[in-house]
Amino acid sequence: MRNFLSLMAIGDAFGMKYEFIERTKDITPADLNYGPHPTFKEYQPAHYTDDTQMSLANAELLLRYRNMRGKISEDIIISHWLAAFERDPRRGYSEYMYDVMQKSETPADFKSRIDAKRGTTGGACMRAAPFGFINNLAELKRLTRMQAKITHDTPDGVNSALSITLSVHYLRRGGDRKSLKPYLDKHLGAGWNTHACDAKTPANNGVKIATQALEALISADSYSDILINAVNHNNSSDTDTICALAMVMASQAKDIKDDLPPNLKFNLENGKYGADFLTRFDRHFIKTFASKAAVKKSSANPKR
Repeated sequence: MRNFLSLMAIGDAFGMKYEFIERTKDITPADLNYGPHPTFKEYQPAHYTDDTQMSLANAELLLRYRNMRGKISEDIIISHWLAAFERDPRRGYSEYMYDVMQKSETPADFKSRIDAKRGTTGGACMRAAPFGFINNLAELKRLTRMQAKITHDTPDGVNSALSITLSVHYLRRGGDRKSLKPYLDKHLGAGWNTHACDAKTPANNGVKIATQALEALISADSYSDILINAVNHNNSSDTDTICALAMVMASQAKDIKDDLPPNLKFNLENGKYGADFLTRFDRHFIKTFASKAAVKKSSANPKR
């Protein structure tokens, strides 16, 4: 199975240079390279952001508690987020969340600075993918909801996170990308994301971001297609998160061609927690959470 955090980091770092930037034209294969953000000067090109870092923290959590997931609590989840940030402070978080992470020494500190009842942005879904490797569906949903509600205790926050974990779960067990929509409708309810196409829904809304990532994945034949689709979907959007999520789901799909150009594959940052670290971590994580089950053909269609 293809490495999942490594591909997520590539999508994250690539998409960052377009994050909420008005473009005058669509991008093409010639634009598949890393670069600076035109206004966010603190960002270092080819570096992944909070999307990948917090996903890594959640994956480390699952490894540590793989045989005692019933003991996982909100405080334990937050402790892993803070530890990942403290050992490797990096730009790419929103100013608000960077301030929260920087000033919080304990889970209680973190919670005191967060108003989860207002959380409708992409923060809950961007870090959710590792929970898709849990084979037990009920446990997958329980932990996905728990981690989402810490910062995004709203229907959009929770549903955006569930849409990603359920998609990863479905694809890694042999599910067809073309059947993702009915599969998600079955688990989340028909119409869970109908407002994603509404112009009044903010570009940073979690359901809109997750939907754009899903559409970039479903309509593509290759990794390059996915990245181009993700950026070109809207003129101004949360492109690092959309690219990161589309790529992490693609890592588990059975029919996506790997055609990434060498400059994206081999020029990702490679510091202490960079490309080599992520590759080693991926191998260990994927081996630990190997899936032994396959999706039944009938499971994709809730009417059968």
